[in-house]
Amino acid sequence: MKTTISKVWDYKKGTQCCIKHHKYPDEAMKQMKKIDIKFGGRPLSRYDWYCGYVAFPGLTTEMKSELELDNISVHGGPTYLNQQEGALVIGFDCNHAGDVDRPEVEDIDWLTKETEQMADQLIEFFNYQGQVLLEEAN
Repeated sequence: MKTTISKVWDYKKGTQCCIKHHKYPDEAMKQMKKIDIKFGGRPLSRYDWYCGYVAFPGLTTEMKSELELDNISVHGGPTYLNQQEGALVIGFDCNHAGDVDRPEVEDIDWLTKETEQMADQLIEFFNYQGQVLLEEAN
């Protein structure tokens, strides 16, 4: 799978947001298209898609048990939780059933807003849990 970074930006409380584009290799896409043809020609999923991520520096996956990701409202729900380079990273993807009919899931402005809305909810959650997030830059 080929992954490219479409956008990275600093957000509130020291968080960093990122939008990535994922694409299956050409040979895999050919095989998937053959399968789609067998099922009436309609794509069963996307051959390429975007994901939005938020990184929380200093937080760890030890928070996993306290996270209530089901309460986070984001497209398709949070689908990624991992520890990377000293940060807790939480993300969502746009490769769900029905996403082939949703043009907004390819719009960088929409993806940016969706990622920031997820970040805002997570910041509120972590603040409620007493986690120390970086102060706003003046």
